[in-house]
Amino acid sequence: MSNSPATPVPGPPSDAAPGGAGALPERIRRWGPCQSYAAILLAVAVCSRGIAERWWLTTLLLYIPQLIYGLPLPLLALTAWRRRDRHGGIAVVAGCLLVAGPMMGWENPQLQAGPVRGAPRVRVLAYNVELLAAGPAPLVRQLHTAQADVVVLEEAGRSAPRVGNLVRRTFPEWSVTEAGDITVASRWPISAETAIPLGPARVAGARNQRRALAVTVAAPFASFAVLGVHFHTALDGGSFRRHWRRLPAYVEGSAAVRREQAADVAAWVRRARLPAIIAGDFNTPPAGLAYGVLRGAGLRDAFEERGWGWGYTFPARQPLLRIDYVFHTAAWDALHCRVGATDGSDHRPVLAELALRDPVVDHRRQNGGG
Repeated sequence: MSNSPATPVPGPPSDAAPGGAGALPERIRRWGPCQSYAAILLAVAVCSRGIAERWWLTTLLLYIPQLIYGLPLPLLALTAWRRRDRHGGIAVVAGCLLVAGPMMGWENPQLQAGPVRGAPRVRVLAYNVELLAAGPAPLVRQLHTAQADVVVLEEAGRSAPRVGNLVRRTFPEWSVTEAGDITVASRWPISAETAIPLGPARVAGARNQRRALAVTVAAPFASFAVLGVHFHTALDGGSFRRHWRRLPAYVEGSAAVRREQAADVAAWVRRARLPAIIAGDFNTPPAGLAYGVLRGAGLRDAFEERGWGWGYTFPARQPLLRIDYVFHTAAWDALHCRVGATDGSDHRPVLAELALRDPVVDHRRQNGGG
């Protein structure tokens, strides 16, 4: 009988060899709940912004209050602490930063050169008045508090003349005009106005098609254009109850309508020959495709430039979404932008102060929309 040592039988190759091709999958298999949830958050952030409104599910992921994604993080932080899981704790911190920053849309004032000394300034108020559901008094308070030069009011509905007359009574010397559910008012004369159809008429028929209101404001320092808009609603309680049986088709269809409406606004901006301000209720978050269409037309978001925080405007009592904006063309510099307090509407107002870079007084020039 031989005493020679037995030849070792080779086992199956290990997929966890240090630095080998299987090292990463092995680490992933060892992930705890903290690392797994951080990876899910990253996937949701990438898909909801990369695919966005092209698919109904990613549309919902993008349009729901992004704070929801942060709700499990405190429990996961407690889990990591109890387990003394350093890597899990790092994953929780990364998840918090991802949710509070890019996903929820935190903004800090951008560093930029100040306006030219003596540059004309315009204060703009954008406010969805919710059909004056709480009566006229809250709107009057907002108008006095804002001390704006130009006011864009949305969702006036059939009450638009009533809203316009309320502004006229509050500021008798102002110019006021209405179209559709939009009211635009200015302390300076309005020299021209045009109602612009937004998006496809098939949504509610030609009679009920959303319209933007374009006006030319003849200020003492220069003429400039203002466009008031109110985009198609994404999804609320009423539309959910009416369309829940075909929810995917409705969500994708309403998103497509907002993109078309944004394209109409972008076309107006490209035609405009005057410095322009575009304000209103856009019913889309900053990560949405409609927002991207507007930015692609060269518009600048006043809150993104000079706001601080999340800038949420809806719902007013506990705002969780930023869907109301003051945009402007490159002829303006944003100096300040903030969200006002709730008072009589389901939206909060947005107040921005803009400075005109190079005012040229030429009242013969006409805005492309008006």
